[in-house]
Amino acid sequence: MTQTFEYKPALLTSHLTVTVSDEGVRREYNGISDTANWSDIATVRFAAIGTHVGESQELEFVMKDGRKLSINRNDPDHRHEDKHDLTYRDMFLAVLKGLVQHRPDLQLRVGQKNTVQWILFLMGVICILFALGIGIAVTGDGGSERGLLPLGVMLVFGGMIAWSFHPFGPPLYIPPASVIGPMEALYETD
Repeated sequence: MTQTFEYKPALLTSHLTVTVSDEGVRREYNGISDTANWSDIATVRFAAIGTHVGESQELEFVMKDGRKLSINRNDPDHRHEDKHDLTYRDMFLAVLKGLVQHRPDLQLRVGQKNTVQWILFLMGVICILFALGIGIAVTGDGGSERGLLPLGVMLVFGGMIAWSFHPFGPPLYIPPASVIGPMEALYETD
């Protein structure tokens, strides 16, 4: 069974073609082709991060020889699904089904790359340290306590970022089969 998906990974890019077959996953972009054969895949990772102004999703295959194949989607308006969002979702679902069929031993790692996780964690820690430092400097110098509310917000914000992205716990792995049913049920009206 071979399925081909074509979509734009970002607003100002050319189209990307992903083919999911019994051999594996093939990505073609700007005349460059790369393949992840099912038997060569060591790990599969999915990450999504978003704000009110956009969302980024990444599906990454790491091969046994260390090669990586990433399939991304950067959506500047994730509140409204367009044909590229739907195609990426369908491709993701086809990859999950391919993993279940051809590599039932693999688990799907969910989360950011270690470097991204560390960067976001350190941003939160720096935010906390700035809030504490400025708060100590202002109150220790006989300054007004009126500025403590924004510093408290900065402290809480930094804490939330640092906690959400702390890199000290084990990575989260889930079986791909556990994602397929809920995804199909969620999008069955499409």
